[in-house]
Amino acid sequence: MFDKVPARVWLLLAIAAVAYTPTIYIYRYVRHDPSRRDVSAAPEDMSWRTPAQLARSLTVLFACIGVAIFIFTPAAAQFAKSPSFLPIVIALLGGWVFWTVPRGVAKGKIQPIVRGIHSTYERTAQPKRFWASVIWNAAFGGLCMWFAFMMMNQGPKDRCHNSQGDLAPQDVLAACNKLIGESGKSTKDLADLLRARAYAYHQMNNLNEALKDYSKAISLDPEDSYSLYNRAIILDRIDYRKDALVDYSMSLKLRPDNFNGLVNRGILFAKMGRLTEAQRDLTKAHELRPKDVSALVVRGFVYVELKDRTRAKEDFTAVLASDPENKSAKDGLAALNRRGDVEQSDTPK
Repeated sequence: MFDKVPARVWLLLAIAAVAYTPTIYIYRYVRHDPSRRDVSAAPEDMSWRTPAQLARSLTVLFACIGVAIFIFTPAAAQFAKSPSFLPIVIALLGGWVFWTVPRGVAKGKIQPIVRGIHSTYERTAQPKRFWASVIWNAAFGGLCMWFAFMMMNQGPKDRCHNSQGDLAPQDVLAACNKLIGESGKSTKDLADLLRARAYAYHQMNNLNEALKDYSKAISLDPEDSYSLYNRAIILDRIDYRKDALVDYSMSLKLRPDNFNGLVNRGILFAKMGRLTEAQRDLTKAHELRPKDVSALVVRGFVYVELKDRTRAKEDFTAVLASDPENKSAKDGLAALNRRGDVEQSDTPK
């Protein structure tokens, strides 16, 4: 549940917690300005109202405002993706809460966290509540520090596989490098780690290193359909079409219900001029996901090349019925209009 909360929300909550007390102090300081005091009212203890405390409160408040502005910058967004972000926020919160304990014991008064400045308890006047607040703040701060420590020491295996998909590729790469460098890995575990690292390289557009790791993973686990599929994507991208076709085919043999694999191989077949095979793959893909029009768009263009005007028009029309703004389908119909000589063939559905 908590991992679905945006990182900025956690940080804003931490900033609000830190800024709460100085904000209340500044408000009370302004509200209790002696120049505004009703002279007919009873005298009021104003010993708490000091310029030094006001200066400290203003400093903390402006620092919090500065941090709140910073978290919406690109640099902060990058940092927020780091696996160390949330633990640092929690550790800072815990440290601040824990710091109120020795300060409260030294001054003889403390505000229990959450209750706020209006619930200040003094050791001499309210000893039971004072010590209960000390214990509460110490326990709450310690819990935050322990939780942050546990998160910082989260297994690198989780970060390497990035199951939540919320880490930057550089962080995933660092975690995978650490694990791959350790000895004692089983063949299957090493293949999984290499595939995860290859995917990180892939996201960073470091295709050479990604290819190396995918190839190593496949050599360790020849039935790794995901590594075969991802390596095929890279090979296709760099125009190693025959090798890409082999990998797509091997991956689909292991995982025949891979929609994207069928679409990609169908596109590759089309680029190689093997139109009948392209039409076959795209039809299978459409049968797997009838509501996904991406296969129909490509198949429509394949039918155009096969000079099957009727079926091409059927595919483009079906796409536009589902997605009226689909530019590719509009372009496909335009291409049909330009090629008025296209006739229906006996191309199998």
